[in-house]
Amino acid sequence: MNPAGDFDWTSRRILVIEDDTETLERIRSIFGPLRLGGLETLRDGGKVLDVLGRFGPDLVLMEANPSGTDGLDVLRAIRSRESPNRDVVVAVMVAMADAERLRRMCGIGIESFIRKPVTAEVLLARVSGAIANPRRFISSLTYFGPDRRRPRAPNDGYLGPEKRRIVKVKEAPPPPKVVAPP
Repeated sequence: MNPAGDFDWTSRRILVIEDDTETLERIRSIFGPLRLGGLETLRDGGKVLDVLGRFGPDLVLMEANPSGTDGLDVLRAIRSRESPNRDVVVAVMVAMADAERLRRMCGIGIESFIRKPVTAEVLLARVSGAIANPRRFISSLTYFGPDRRRPRAPNDGYLGPEKRRIVKVKEAPPPPKVVAPP
């Protein structure tokens, strides 16, 4: 089985923010044979905005909590108005499931998460899928990031005109008039 599939990696640029040497070498060994357009690594997220501007990655693959920085702060910086590439796809790698941290990261704007230790099959499938099929981005006063709603499967039983549309609720009938006795 070829985990890379038919995806064209030659024009793709990936930024990896990872502090663990072993995991970083594993990621390099997975992407190495694919002849990526570019692979940049950071040990912490302190210079992420500089690298986003200079390198222009298609995807940021980051540790949930890189040493020396808070992963939530790094993600906020990526999605901030000051970011040179705020709509970049972000995938987060986690060693242990911290549901609260992942929920907060989703609220800031991640595409997906990948459980560590990473395997070639899972990493390549998630990364290629996120790049090839990016979610549309939502911009509001309180959120900028990928649409968090998951699309329904193509074999979903209902794909008609009422799917995800605003439905007007019928107004309640007026209360009956009270008539005073004669």
